[in-house]
Amino acid sequence: MSGRGRIYSYTQTVTGARHPAFAKVTPYLVGLVELVEQDELFLYTNFPGATIEDLRVGKAVEVVFEKGPDDLAMPQFRLVAEDPS
Repeated sequence: MSGRGRIYSYTQTVTGARHPAFAKVTPYLVGLVELVEQDELFLYTNFPGATIEDLRVGKAVEVVFEKGPDDLAMPQFRLVAEDPS
């Protein structure tokens, strides 16, 4: 898989983080990314380093991995300038 996609939908969580790991980073952005490999192949993710003003449906993104609790690799997406299709 290429790790590239487009933002399908997004929102900003401002309060009510359900997991302690997210309580310290509230507010945070979450959304669905549609991967370029197949229509309607979605990954639920967040967008570290982005602001709500940066995000738009259809914008190109690529996967980055952040080390999470217990050394888990957490896929997240960052905006890219190039067209992923």
